[in-house]
Amino acid sequence: MSSSIDLSTTAKVLLSAVATTVLGEGLNYFLVYSRSDFQLATANLKLATKKLDKATEFSGEAKNAKRQKANLEQRVKDLHSELSFMKMKATVLVGVLMLVALSSLGNYFHGSVVAKLPFAPWALVQGLSHRGLPGNDETDCSFIFLYILMGAVLRTNIHKAFGWETAAPPMFDGKMA
Repeated sequence: MSSSIDLSTTAKVLLSAVATTVLGEGLNYFLVYSRSDFQLATANLKLATKKLDKATEFSGEAKNAKRQKANLEQRVKDLHSELSFMKMKATVLVGVLMLVALSSLGNYFHGSVVAKLPFAPWALVQGLSHRGLPGNDETDCSFIFLYILMGAVLRTNIHKAFGWETAAPPMFDGKMA
């Protein structure tokens, strides 16, 4: 039995993913990235990281150099924590809005085959790719799988395009900061 795919349904899923991702990232921009305190903290982090790199490069065995390096490491850790805290409220709000959108769209597209995969996915992924679809054709793709893939790709590209990528927390002495 072959499942028929309505291209308008696929287009609706893709447009829904684009719209919700752009809305979520727009909210992130207005709640976090556009604020002057966030931009100042980001600039301070870059400066502190440069200073730490220089201190690491030229650090000697002197007690003063070790103390200065330790202070800079602590400063970088503190700035990463500050940035994470600034993002936390917006992340929670955007997460709740995305869950509401996902639930609403999931109800709308429930049981619809929105794409046909050119392969049978791994068993681990199959639960997501075939979620809520009738039949046993493993190549049928559900709304949720396409929506999540599209959202992840868009979110990453939006962050790269606008330079919103923040560096991963540094590792000092092989331990996560």
